[in-house]
Amino acid sequence: MLENKIYRAVAPAKVILAGEHSVVYGRYALASAIDLFTEVTIKPIPQNRFLVISDRFGTICVNRDYPEDVPGELKPIITILSELFTEAGNNGGCEISISAQAPPASGLGSSASVFVAVVAASLLMFKGYVDLDEVVQKSMLGERIAHANPSGVDVWISANGGSFLYRRGETPKRLSISYDLPVIIGLTGISRKTAAMVELFGKNLSRHIDGGKRILDLMNDIALREAVMLEKGDLQGAGELMILNHFILTEMGVSHDVLNRLVWASIEAGSYGAKLTGAGGGGAMLSLCGATDIDLVEMAIKRAGGNPLKAKSSKEGVKAWEEASQ
Repeated sequence: MLENKIYRAVAPAKVILAGEHSVVYGRYALASAIDLFTEVTIKPIPQNRFLVISDRFGTICVNRDYPEDVPGELKPIITILSELFTEAGNNGGCEISISAQAPPASGLGSSASVFVAVVAASLLMFKGYVDLDEVVQKSMLGERIAHANPSGVDVWISANGGSFLYRRGETPKRLSISYDLPVIIGLTGISRKTAAMVELFGKNLSRHIDGGKRILDLMNDIALREAVMLEKGDLQGAGELMILNHFILTEMGVSHDVLNRLVWASIEAGSYGAKLTGAGGGGAMLSLCGATDIDLVEMAIKRAGGNPLKAKSSKEGVKAWEEASQ
């Protein structure tokens, strides 16, 4: 580590195409990285402090000796940094700037992309290389603080890029998709806590006679079938499965009136299919579009009160590099 160097990393956000919530119960989720990125820059300093400059948090200085003074939402980042610096035997600190294109608390894995970029830049600084398995492992420390019982899909997708079938305890299966998935994301502007929505889903699931097994198995089947459709290039079939997935999530109580309005507005405008993406309760919805109707869907989401973002799938995961400090 040289103090005349700076270390940069970029990591993508993600969308869940199928299987949010059921993935927590050991079923498959279908997810894809998207071209909304978080960029992190780390400059090592000799002082025993972390100076965080963020478009979300502003500028905050944290003394490593007093981690309890960290604001709650910044705690996962500081915890990750503290562990990495301690493991490296480094008694100094860093200036770290964070800029995220995906809004927080929107179901797009913004926090995971921050953690992944922070870990990747830090590993490059201390070790001179980035190991993706270690990136995932260390990033999960932040995810557990932020979300209590995360599935791990967000950090995996951000670290590796591409589109995957993900299931806890298994090596994720990368989909063979030769084209960019054209999507419109509709932001509701309503923030929510992932942990609270996971708890709500679980509570509603437990009210079913079989403990919700049939619902979870159906959601698992949707994820598997949708993956096959996307590999075949059958966007119509994939879109229909997205709509079915949204119906289930709505019945399980984790959608929102605004989400439903944006979903149906996009379908009426000609999208192949749409659904909430992420934990629900606000956040964002996702619409799968064709090249000819993407502008119409964008306008429909805007007219329905949402903030539309055009995006496409990203095959690239986290990238890190070093530069000379100016």
